[in-house]
Parts: sequence; C-alpha cells; structure tokens
Amino acid sequence: MIKPRLLLSILASVTLSGCVLSLLQSTDSNAPPEPVATGDLSVPNSRSFDLVLNTWPIDFTPEAVDKTYAFIGQHADMVGQHIDKGIPWPEAFEGKPFHEKVQEWIDYAANRLPGKRVYLAVSPINSRRNGLNDYWANGDHDGRPGRWKKKSFDDLEVITAYVNYCNRLIELFKPVYMVYGIEANMLAEKKPELFQSYTRMTAEVYRRLKEGHPNLPLSLSFHLGTYANDELHQRKVIRQLLPYTDYITISTYPYMTISGGRFGALYPDPASIPRDWLRQVRNLAPGKPFAVAETGFPAEPFDVFLFNFPASERWQADYVKWLFKESNALDARYVMWFIPMDYDPLWRKVALLGLGSVFKLFRDTGLADDSGKERLALKIWDAWRKVPKR
Repeated sequence: MIKPRLLLSILASVTLSGCVLSLLQSTDSNAPPEPVATGDLSVPNSRSFDLVLNTWPIDFTPEAVDKTYAFIGQHADMVGQHIDKGIPWPEAFEGKPFHEKVQEWIDYAANRLPGKRVYLAVSPINSRRNGLNDYWANGDHDGRPGRWKKKSFDDLEVITAYVNYCNRLIELFKPVYMVYGIEANMLAEKKPELFQSYTRMTAEVYRRLKEGHPNLPLSLSFHLGTYANDELHQRKVIRQLLPYTDYITISTYPYMTISGGRFGALYPDPASIPRDWLRQVRNLAPGKPFAVAETGFPAEPFDVFLFNFPASERWQADYVKWLFKESNALDARYVMWFIPMDYDPLWRKVALLGLGSVFKLFRDTGLADDSGKERLALKIWDAWRKVPKR
C-alpha cells in the first residue's frame, strides 16, 4: 500500500500554471448532466493527436489514487507525468542515489499503468516561474542546500545536474514526448533579468539531451496567457528559445487570466475565445510540430478573491469541441488535459487541515466529477478517442 506521506506528495507533484490561490468555500454541484446536443458527438474521419490525461488525484487515499489511474487507463492514449516538485540538485550532479522518498515517488509513478505510453514534463524553473527550481529530497519545494543556494541557471554544475536528472527520468519513464522546460516564457515576465541566463542553460541542456536521445521530441512549453498579455515582448522571448524546442508546445487555460498582474475571468464562454488563440504562438514557427502540453476548462462556477468565474458543463463541452477541432486543424501531436476528475474530496480535506491555499481555479475542471459521474466533455473526448489517428 502506498504510504500516506507519499500520497500527500502526489498532491504537490504538479503545479497549475505556477499559481497558488486562496481557500474558499466548496461549491459542489448537484445539477443534472448536460444533455447531448446535435453535433456534440460529431467527429472527423481521423485525428492527428494523442489524448493525454495528467495524474492529478481526486484525493490522497490509496483508493482515490487508484481510481484516478483507472480513469486515465480507461480514457487516455497516454499518461501525463508532470513532475514539478523541485530537483535533487546535489545528488543529480554527483551521480548519487536520490533521497529514498524521491526515488520512492518516482518508482511509484513509473510503475503505474504498465504498457501505457508516457508524456513527461519537468523544469529547471521553479513552480512560481521566477527563478531556479527548488530542492527535492526529504520534502519537495525546499530551499536549495549549501553552495546551490546562489547558483544561476547557466552555472555548469546546474546544467550538468539538470541533464543528469532528465536522463534518469527518461531511462525510467521512457517517454514518447518530453517537455524539459515548463511554461518557460513566464520567467521573462516575472524575472526578466534571469532570462538570458536561462536561455544559455537551455541551449546546452538541449544539446546534451539531444545527443543522448536523438529520437525523443524535446520541447519547451509556452504559457499562452503570458504571451497574449504582451505579444510584442513575448514574440522576442519565444523566438530566442525556438532553436531549443522540437515542437511549439503551449499551456492554456483561457477561462481565466493570471498574467501581468491581472487576475480574473478572461474567456469564460468558449464562444468568446479568439479564433487564433492557439495559432498566435504556433505561427511563430510554422515549420515545427504543434502540441498542447496543458489545458482545462471548468464545469462549475466559482469565486476566488472576490472574482466570479461563470462556468457550466455546456461551456466545458464547447471548449473541448473547439480545442479538438483547432488542434486537429493544426495537426497537433498531443493534447494533455490537466485534471482528469474533480478533486473536491482532496480540496475539503486540505481545508479541514487548515493548510491555507489550494488550487481552486482548477478544482472543477475534471472530465468527470469526483464521484465518477461523466460530463458531456468526457463523452466528446471519448468520441474523438475512437477516431483513428492519421
């Protein structure tokens, strides 16, 4: 049986666009399911992309984690392992074994859903997207130890440690696709003075990883909300990184904005999303393949920081329809939905423990609720999954 501390660690294994939000009262919905409308399940003759579900759990009980993985096994082409907990910096640099808790977590994740292909995402940038990543050992997101405290991205030891870390994960997970820099363009917004150091690091990391894994697509992901907030500057930022990414890979949650000091609802109704929302970054390098590394859309309304976020099951379904149609038109290689099932039980448990903040913006973005009740978006998802890949 998986240990409770390890299950708690699973909660921290991913970050949602680098944003931690204040805890508010849960708003579970008992609304009847959205009826299927004409055209909801209309699908093309072929699709270009794999359907990927991330491993964010419903709760930190063994049963809930098993339920989450079972859901992924049933509904996804690939399992998404988005590992954003920090880096075991000194151990990776020295080639020593990782801390037993780190290795325990990695082994557990790697051995679930045997035979299922893997999408892997890691990053040298911290979850706040404003500096070098934290330390991962006995705990995660800890302060970097000793001489690692003041190191820069382009420090040779940092580069070697990160390459070694990536190589170990590649060997264990054997991913089909890999993002080795999550939402890389956000660093240029939050800490522009660090961006050139990061760019130099990325050039060397890409070169070394590509030498060892020439057939593995290695990508950086770009946060679309950050790009849309300052297109002129962000075009320059992304173009500097284009030589070091095999795909144009984006992270997008278009129902809200958290970029450039702004916070609130952005495009809550998918009908309001600009038609070029995905294409605006994809067109910066039309010769490179395209992919969606992270996305999601809520099925229930909620309030955060006195901001109201209108949402509905119908809007979520409409977003999936639009997303798949656009992704197919762009010949996307994969689309990764970040929250497989709502995590209300986990949310309530953390609230009762008085642990402060949670990721409420993403809580109700599951393709099913926490009980397993399927939403219309999942019916659309499954209909597309039955379509043969071209």
